[in-house]
Amino acid sequence: MQFKDVQQMRKSTLRRMLMRQTFPLELELHRLDCLGSHGRLDNYNFLVEKAEELEKQPEVVPPLISGDELIALGMRTGPAMGALLREIRDSQLQDELKTPDEARQWAKQKLHSGNFGRAEQDNA
Repeated sequence: MQFKDVQQMRKSTLRRMLMRQTFPLELELHRLDCLGSHGRLDNYNFLVEKAEELEKQPEVVPPLISGDELIALGMRTGPAMGALLREIRDSQLQDELKTPDEARQWAKQKLHSGNFGRAEQDNA
């Protein structure tokens, strides 16, 4: 069902899809399904093009920052940390954050803005 929306997906969502280990098989099944039903391959062709573009780009795996690095910045573990790591990963996949230093600076700004839990707040 995801394949019907690929042309409207955010860049990060599309990249996650393209990076799945099962994507080549899913893509072929989508192609066969399209040929067996309506015959249109516009989403299939779009995905082939995007997959080729992604192969030419530098690899975006692994994530730019880890939970251990966030702890070192003063963040406590928990749901807020997971949310921050997901935000950083989305920004990475959107090409908004490109280096670990950029990710650390962005995380520091988020932590200092009070939007995410800091370990020091627990001790206050």
